[in-house]
Amino acid sequence: MATTLYARVAAAGTLFLLSASACRAQTPDPVGYRWYVGADPTLEIRTVAVEDRNGQGVYLLGTTLHAGYEILPTLTLQAGLFHGRGGSLDDNFADDGTPNYVAETFKESVWGVPVLLRVRFSEPTRRFQVDALAGVSFYHIRQTKTYNKLNTYVSTDGWTPIVSQAQAWNSYYTFGFGFRYVLNRRWSLGTDLTASGNLYQRWPYGLGSGATLGARYYFH
Repeated sequence: MATTLYARVAAAGTLFLLSASACRAQTPDPVGYRWYVGADPTLEIRTVAVEDRNGQGVYLLGTTLHAGYEILPTLTLQAGLFHGRGGSLDDNFADDGTPNYVAETFKESVWGVPVLLRVRFSEPTRRFQVDALAGVSFYHIRQTKTYNKLNTYVSTDGWTPIVSQAQAWNSYYTFGFGFRYVLNRRWSLGTDLTASGNLYQRWPYGLGSGATLGARYYFH
């Protein structure tokens, strides 16, 4: 009888410890931070407007370094520095290497300052966090444009590339969602998925999109 009672108590104690461990694995300690810094590899599809404020769709691949400050328990201000390179998606050669005439191609080198307000939807004790994002970005764009002047016929004479350079500042509005997984009180991993619009372009609706994937370090 005593052996049976002891076995039941031991089983109940083991079950309690396992349940507590599982709960702790799902619910981290409250973050309790005010400041954080992070680094994110970044891929963007942007509309850039340089010459005559006419927009072109380009891709940009680079890195964003950012810092954030918690204004309220659910509201954070984040600012960063982005540097990326890219260009237009058109190419003067097909996949098999044969000539494929494109009238104009573009290459971009960009420095940017993205500023975001992050509104947290999740409880601070949860390991998985979801934010709503809204903000503006200011990009300095250095563009190399190649105008391919036809030499009579593409098949026989090809074309002559004429290269020019220009630069301009573009501003964008940004909105989207951020998803973050808290590893511990110091570190988390996350991704931001955003849409953007060019405010400098002559014609409206210069839409784009972006994605980041990186790490964040918290100061306590």
